[in-house]
Amino acid sequence: MNRRKIREHIFRMIFTIEFDAFGTLDEFDMAIKKYIDELGQNEETTLYMYQKTMKIMNHVTDIDVKLNEYADNWSTDRIAKIELAILRLAVYEMLFDDEIPSPVAINEAVELSKKYGSEQSFTFVNGLLAKLI
Repeated sequence: MNRRKIREHIFRMIFTIEFDAFGTLDEFDMAIKKYIDELGQNEETTLYMYQKTMKIMNHVTDIDVKLNEYADNWSTDRIAKIELAILRLAVYEMLFDDEIPSPVAINEAVELSKKYGSEQSFTFVNGLLAKLI
């Protein structure tokens, strides 16, 4: 599985979290593991996806603070859930993942927003992430 597809699955897991009421961290952890296991990937890919998703969720408060700081007249509770999941992934990559250059994170976020978001999602995502650089 290539990096773009892996990123797409991580986005899907982050998006799902917004709608599933996990009572405990263990329930969330089990749901993520189940999703990844059902993909049937090799151990390296599985571990990478799991760890990255968990790291993003561990930084979600810091990520949301940054989003709220740069999103003029918007807050994370007003941003559509699809865009929010995409932005959280991209901001994590830009601020906390040394392996992903910021322009790559932005480009991938724009591509995800074109695929999953509304007609104007990609312009919102691109504009907000460009402010973060």
